[in-house]
Amino acid sequence: LDILNGGQSGNSPDFLLGIITQPIQTIVTFLQMMVQDVMYLLFTVWGKSIAPAEIDFSSRTYLLSVILGIVISGFFFFIYSSWKTNNKEKIDPFFFNGLIISIFAIVFGGVPVWAIGRQVTVGMWSDRFAIAPMLGVCILIVIFWTWISRNYKVSHIILAAILAISISYQIRVVNDFQNNWLEQERFYWQIMWRAPSIKAGTAILSPTMPFGLVSEYSIWYALNSFYAQELKSEELPYVYLSALRHRYYQISDFKDDGTIYATLRSLSFTGSTSDAIVFYEAPKQQCIWIVNPDDAYLPGLDSEVKDLFSISHLDRIEDFKNTKTNVVDQVFGAEPIHNWCYFYQKAELANQFKNWREVDNLKKDADNANEKPEHGRELFPFIEAYAQLNQWDQVRRYGLEVLTLTGNLQKRTCLLFQKIANETSETEQKSKVLSELENTFDCKLYGE
Repeated sequence: LDILNGGQSGNSPDFLLGIITQPIQTIVTFLQMMVQDVMYLLFTVWGKSIAPAEIDFSSRTYLLSVILGIVISGFFFFIYSSWKTNNKEKIDPFFFNGLIISIFAIVFGGVPVWAIGRQVTVGMWSDRFAIAPMLGVCILIVIFWTWISRNYKVSHIILAAILAISISYQIRVVNDFQNNWLEQERFYWQIMWRAPSIKAGTAILSPTMPFGLVSEYSIWYALNSFYAQELKSEELPYVYLSALRHRYYQISDFKDDGTIYATLRSLSFTGSTSDAIVFYEAPKQQCIWIVNPDDAYLPGLDSEVKDLFSISHLDRIEDFKNTKTNVVDQVFGAEPIHNWCYFYQKAELANQFKNWREVDNLKKDADNANEKPEHGRELFPFIEAYAQLNQWDQVRRYGLEVLTLTGNLQKRTCLLFQKIANETSETEQKSKVLSELENTFDCKLYGE
């Protein structure tokens, strides 16, 4: 049993262990799990495919899925109906043979899962456990509907309807996963554009998961695959955590010099809150923002998110390409066409290292490509670069455009203007432009 339970997978042979110590309770629990899963696979699971909330006639994907489901199931209904006769007297051996096959497929397909105490119905990713017993469930459903209606025409109609519902639902599921993959590509490319190299020992944090259908450790693997040059031990050089879920377990506090710890099976990460970077996605925005403590003044943030931003250290990002090109190419293929988020991320990187001319060139390239921001926060690196380049007309232009794009960004923008006021040389034009912006944004840039 020690051998069977070796490693750190968490899939211990509960049935084999329990049958020795508590045989009756273990058998009852095993049968209960089996019945729950089989009932779910036979009946409850259909609720997902016909849920009223899923009906969306404005969605082309939904309409296409319904049409294809009806057309394909109708085709098979026509073909299958032409093969059968309406001979009600003949006993079809399919009922008995199919019933035996379905029971064996369900039981032996589910036993490995139930034996380790897992269920199809318990856990976020547990639906994968349905793959093995699914064959038996499908046969059992056909037997049930064929047996319940001895009129072959009626049973065929019912089965065709079930097939149509299944096809429609599977098309929508495929579309959901396709969209999720596009979200993942968008996220990882933006991270690599903004941070071509990250110092080892860095924890990448965010208030929430950047996309669904994956766990945090999936992002661990991706980041380490892209950035880690060597993985010689079980100690990871990078980790990702959805920080608000882990503050009291894996993150000591949102203050510098705290401990960040994460572990998964044989892998672990130990780092410091002084060596963390934080990214954030504003609602309904396309670009990822790697934030700094000043971004705590962005609108709509709660106190914990503001505290989290205080431990974002941009000096963990290095200005040279250190990602594994061969791994990135294998996973994503060619780099996507450069959209606004590309120009923004590269401008943030250039701004961090005071490459003001490069920021200016990136804005010109974005204008030539007709790419524009959707949020005023994404104009900040350009405004700062124009101030450093003494292009105060551009500072005025894009400073005012911030409010046009995002009307409640005054406090955060005032911090940017204050930084510009402190870090640029005094000129008559600077004083005039900043005074105008000071009045517009209700800032106090030069004190009382």
